Amino acid sequence: MKFYGPIGFSAQIEVEPGVWQDKIVARMYFGDVKKNHRSFTSTSEMNDKIRISSTLISVVSDGYLDKHIGEMRYVEYLGVRWKIQSVEVNYPRVELILGEVWNGQ
Repeated sequence: MKFYGPIGFSAQIEVEPGVWQDKIVARMYFGDVKKNHRSFTSTSEMNDKIRISSTLISVVSDGYLDKHIGEMRYVEYLGVRWKIQSVEVNYPRVELILGEVWNGQ
């Protein structure tokens, strides 16, 4: 299955001289969905957390991704922003394994 969607990167933005703040910058990427599996994780909370830990998205890398690979935070897939659990670099592609729903932190 093909993938086209945003990947969110955490960027340090200078809001005032000497004052830096994290800001999420989203960039669009093409790729493939290699695996697609969802599971629920039981917690002591009222609702179980959904995970898609076996989902692997392989995207075509570019200069920005190469330079900011450590700043990736989420992938938007199926209309939801998912945390990037792990990254494997296989140039010219980068493979992303997704975890829980990203809550913006």
